[in-house]
Amino acid sequence: MSDRISNSAQIVHSTDLQAPLLTQPFSPVQFLIGTYDMAIEGCTNSDYKLATMSIHSLMLSLDVPHSRSAGRLFHLFEFCLDRLLNGDFQETKDVLEVIKEAWLKFAEFEKGPAGRA
Repeated sequence: MSDRISNSAQIVHSTDLQAPLLTQPFSPVQFLIGTYDMAIEGCTNSDYKLATMSIHSLMLSLDVPHSRSAGRLFHLFEFCLDRLLNGDFQETKDVLEVIKEAWLKFAEFEKGPAGRA
């Protein structure tokens, strides 16, 4: 029993790389970009579960009833899920990378001129 507790403690302490993330709050855009990264990683590794869970999270972040653009993104995510069901991880990854790139450009714009220098 003490081995389990000891192993658990090691796992908790071995996540030092995550510590800075916990002390610095994410902006909504940083959170979205991270979620895209997870979905893309899932596609890269042919990890259906990670890819679909990440895409579902992205879908849940949309305000579809109040935004035509959100509705269009929702349909793109549905397309990605359909592609994943057919085992097409590469096409899904390509679509997600294009959308992520747009968010990265928005994040740079959001920083203003000082952040772009």
